[in-house]
Amino acid sequence: MKTEIIAENFKQKMLLDLKLEEKLSFIQIATISEKNNQVTPKLRTVLFRYENKLDCFQFDSSIQTQKWQQLSSLPTLSAVYLNTDNFTQYRFEASAELIDIDNHKHTELFTAHWLSTRPDLRKTLWGEYLKTQTIETEFNIEQPCPLFGTVLVKPYYWDIFTLNRQDFSQSKRCQMALENNQWKVFEDTSNLHPLDLL
Repeated sequence: MKTEIIAENFKQKMLLDLKLEEKLSFIQIATISEKNNQVTPKLRTVLFRYENKLDCFQFDSSIQTQKWQQLSSLPTLSAVYLNTDNFTQYRFEASAELIDIDNHKHTELFTAHWLSTRPDLRKTLWGEYLKTQTIETEFNIEQPCPLFGTVLVKPYYWDIFTLNRQDFSQSKRCQMALENNQWKVFEDTSNLHPLDLL
């Protein structure tokens, strides 16, 4: 049974608010770094896409980045996006599935995302990869680089907050949590003290 990315009656508005069709969904994601017995959240901005067939979000990354390494260790992330047109903030937590050149489960998706990556970035990734090789090698930017990776993102919690800029008390918060492949939706939860659903 396919799990929806969000409760069905929120889906179209979410896809519009995150500006996925416009390719402007620059979303802040947080991962966890563990070093010297210290746990630190690490935050950065990534460009999300929506994969309709798989009903999930997706973003690309070099497998050499700290973000990729952190997701390899703990494949979950938190994310936030603020639509400044209507002052709606979308926060979510999600599982992450990492796909690299050796993963054959999503070869077509992997190749399509490589080919949709800017040519200058593809060339840069190949340049970085060749620095690690002892033998001089030719490369073709039409062929995926071994350093390229893509991440599938499947939310299991949402917190959607719309700020009323004239009267904070009229702001609206909705939360939802995925339980047994079904979204439990809690509308009009507190603006100050959201429910602790996880």
